[in-house]
Amino acid sequence: MLYGLRDGSIERVIDRHAGSEREDAINLRDPDATTAAALERIRQVPFLGDFAEPLPRLTEPGAAGGKEGVERTFRRFSGLLGEQTDAVRLRFRVVDDGGENCWCIEAGPEGNRVTGDVGTRADVEVIVDDGTWAALAEARMSPLEAFGLGRMRVRGDVNVAWRVVRRLHRAAANGSEGR
Repeated sequence: MLYGLRDGSIERVIDRHAGSEREDAINLRDPDATTAAALERIRQVPFLGDFAEPLPRLTEPGAAGGKEGVERTFRRFSGLLGEQTDAVRLRFRVVDDGGENCWCIEAGPEGNRVTGDVGTRADVEVIVDDGTWAALAEARMSPLEAFGLGRMRVRGDVNVAWRVVRRLHRAAANGSEGR
């Protein structure tokens, strides 16, 4: 499925499922219905469906905010991710009024660590403002929604990003911390 976006709304939907090809008209009178229908179609595509669901909650109820609170979300992210067969390096740049903070998650066969090191090239880099990261970490917004609204940028290997998001969902569903 290919979803074209213009000015934050879905312009057209092309469905190439089971070898058929068709184009659905947009319901300009009800953009919410069009968006909901498109999101439902996205959820049916295994590759995109993982991005359409919110991440597992990375925050603790009543936890303090600020830089320390954001850092705790990356430690939780790292814990859910668990050890990886192949080394993976993720960089998150969180922008706020005071500038930019960076966190890197390095996951591999020997375990994970969260650092502030930005010198080494990352497999995936996520650039997001602090309000959007809070919404993602609290499971109020999906990565696809943040990306589609232009509130998040992603660089790097999309297959690595997909494997990471999929692993987070599986770990949360199993109630495990990266097993």
